[in-house]
Amino acid sequence: MRTMKKSRKTAFLAGFLLLSLVGYGQIPRQVKVIIDNANIRSKPELNAELLDIASKGALFEVIEKAGDWYAIKLGEDQGGRAVYGYIHESMVERIGVTGLQPQAVREPEPAPPPPPPVQEPAPPPQEIYETQATTRPREKLIFGSFIKYGFGEHWLVSFGADLGIGRHLGIGLEFQPYYNHSSEFDRSVLQMDVYVNAKLGFKLGLFTFYGGGGLGPDLSYVNTEIGGQSFTKLEAMLAYHGILGLALNIGKIGLVFEFQPIMVSDPNLDPDTWGQFFFIGLRF
Repeated sequence: MRTMKKSRKTAFLAGFLLLSLVGYGQIPRQVKVIIDNANIRSKPELNAELLDIASKGALFEVIEKAGDWYAIKLGEDQGGRAVYGYIHESMVERIGVTGLQPQAVREPEPAPPPPPPVQEPAPPPQEIYETQATTRPREKLIFGSFIKYGFGEHWLVSFGADLGIGRHLGIGLEFQPYYNHSSEFDRSVLQMDVYVNAKLGFKLGLFTFYGGGGLGPDLSYVNTEIGGQSFTKLEAMLAYHGILGLALNIGKIGLVFEFQPIMVSDPNLDPDTWGQFFFIGLRF
């Protein structure tokens, strides 16, 4: 009888030990992300809230494992409390093993409410194994307002704006007013050139190189005083110019250097002549 009781006790202890080992498993110390963008969620569920997107090669400390999900440590909040998330095992590879630990997941410390998500809506469950790419707007190289001061045959002010069409191409308007008064002949000239421009550019480090040209009306008002009488004349002609420029980008502001050959198609002159102007200014 005593032998039978001892055998039953031994069998009970062996069964209890076997059941205990079933509830334990080896958990890696860390996991490494093996896809370009991996979703990290607030719960081990496909439709749980998206906390972050991890890039390929990122390492995370593993806290526990819940089914097909790893509970990982994301960092600490402003109060110094740990922030946790869950990542699916198909998106990572195991690095190191902590030994025998229970597979049951402890509830992590409550994390503060995350900021409003800026990522795209979560994909349907069947897309969990696909690489998820985030879309970022590309920088437009020919874009923004500008103001410049030019000099050559005479001084010149230029201002306007460009609208980016894609990354490298821009179209826009440029205004070049000019005023001159000659005391010798008592003659005043007020001139405004308006150009519709097209420009192409490319970026190299902090510098943007661009070139192009445009055309538009040349409007002028001429007032001449002769013998106490005033004579005025309004003229409208066609103006052309070329553009070759360099911009040094400092944050959102660019320091601009340009060379512009300019020609006004004057019916009283044959042939028409080109004027050469150099500009320096700002793009913002």
